[in-house]
Amino acid sequence: LKSVIERKIKEKKDYLEEFKELPLGAFVKTAFYDFAEKFLAKYLDKNLESIVDELLKKIKDDENIKKSLNSELKEEITKIILENHDFIVDLIKKRLESISDEEFIDAVKKASWDELQWIRFNGAVLGFVIGIFLGILNLDW
Repeated sequence: LKSVIERKIKEKKDYLEEFKELPLGAFVKTAFYDFAEKFLAKYLDKNLESIVDELLKKIKDDENIKKSLNSELKEEITKIILENHDFIVDLIKKRLESISDEEFIDAVKKASWDELQWIRFNGAVLGFVIGIFLGILNLDW
């Protein structure tokens, strides 16, 4: 929200560039910016929480906004990752080089423990069912 407001203020600044050529242009521009910043600061101090609550409510209630935000976020994240790919790779390499083998193994175990438990459980159930089935087939022969 802050970046949107800052962008809007910058757009207004661009419109006022023509005042530079007027004798009082710099004064008018400065006075306008001071007024706009003070007004926005007071307005946001009083209303920011309600503005954010209203915005979140609109997002929550509108599927089109959700889809649009989701799409834009995916695009931005993809763009950031692609632009910073080398940096991310270097960061991961440095982090992996800084930890010991034991720490790495412990981290992998912690991250995969629940999944491995489900694999073990499903394997045991499947093995039991197949064993019963083969036992029944073996009795009939």
